Amino acid sequence: MGKKAVFAMALCFAIVACASHTLLPPEAQRQVIDEYVGTKWHLRHSCFVGAFYAYPDRYYVSERGFDELPLVQTMSGEPILPEGPRAILPLGTPVTIAGIEFPTSSALSGRRLKSPRHFTWVMLEADAPQADKPLVLVLTQEMKTPAHFLSALKKYLQKKDPTPQYEGLSERIRKAIDRKMPVEGMPADALLRCRGYPDKLLRKNTKRGKEEIWIYSDERRVYLLDDVVVKAEGFEQYDLPVWRPAQRDGHDSGAAAKGG
Repeated sequence: MGKKAVFAMALCFAIVACASHTLLPPEAQRQVIDEYVGTKWHLRHSCFVGAFYAYPDRYYVSERGFDELPLVQTMSGEPILPEGPRAILPLGTPVTIAGIEFPTSSALSGRRLKSPRHFTWVMLEADAPQADKPLVLVLTQEMKTPAHFLSALKKYLQKKDPTPQYEGLSERIRKAIDRKMPVEGMPADALLRCRGYPDKLLRKNTKRGKEEIWIYSDERRVYLLDDVVVKAEGFEQYDLPVWRPAQRDGHDSGAAAKGG
């Protein structure tokens, strides 16, 4: 094979490798950026916070365990995971959208290989003193219109602070939500705020009532009876600080948090 052919193949590979991975037209991208950058929201779930893959200057934020939804793989299909979480941002933490970056060809060319480079990145600033770097929320959904973007965003953020609706729960349950640890007696909606949507939900009606199994991974499962947690298994327990918002500071922001 001649040098020209080799060069042509290499150029073709580079073009393919950096091809745009967004279906949102450029004018729609500009509309989304103009409309949502600078807007204020609240976290819909308690979220893990940790290093954002190969980027030391920002944090990764996710309502799911970092090992539950691999966003990057090797050529052989093995998952490339970020470091484990370092902290937790509790349910309802106020955040501001600081930037939105779609996976366009120009964006992909500047993103590091061992990162979720083919997805949309939403940069957030959290109203928590310890959150001293931008947070990256990764949107994996396909988007063809600004309405699709908003629908994807609302899976993780909401305008109204959700915490008041849980004030009637016991302190034990409220702390478990913030600390991302499913516990016996936790209502189904509180479990959702605690760990996010499961990969799979099994449901059957028995003499006991409505039985469900929420499956987050092969090892992590939560069992519910009539929309109340009766057992949780496979969730690791380790100490993490809870980065509480400034206005809520003083509860137990330095307390040990248990999650997995």
